Amino acid sequence: MTLGIVGVLTSLAVPSLRNLTLTNRMSGEVNTLMSSLYVTRSEAIKRGQPITLCPSGDGRTCADAGSDYTWWHHGILVFVDINDNDRLDDGETLVRAHRMTGDNLTIKTSRFRRSVKYQPNGFSSGTNPTFAFCDRRGAGSVRYVIVSNTGRPRVSTKSDSGLSCP
Repeated sequence: MTLGIVGVLTSLAVPSLRNLTLTNRMSGEVNTLMSSLYVTRSEAIKRGQPITLCPSGDGRTCADAGSDYTWWHHGILVFVDINDNDRLDDGETLVRAHRMTGDNLTIKTSRFRRSVKYQPNGFSSGTNPTFAFCDRRGAGSVRYVIVSNTGRPRVSTKSDSGLSCP
């Protein structure tokens, strides 16, 4: 009888624990991207130079976007982009490199969004980037990080960019 009760309670607790783990993992990655965006912006203002944040699979080079827009979940680089070419070149300072967990989590952004660049005035150049954090639970658990042209990132559960998770 006792084993039966323990079995039922365990079968109810395991899915909840799994959801809690996935939610915490997503929150951690959202917070990592948010802090990296803030670091990128503050370094641009402090140094008076363009600073770039880009996706990276190896922690040394920016990933080539091609037609895929789901490569941000591998990792990110923040660096001083002196020549404004969206690549970490010799002589440019690496500010931060972070490897994302990538386990059961995909970070999508609009197609061909190769990087986020902050200007010395703290503004984000280009269109407003939106990042969708997707996990295997589906559309109900999506979190968005939206960066305004003034450079302010924010977290939301809704997006006007049209990004969605499968």
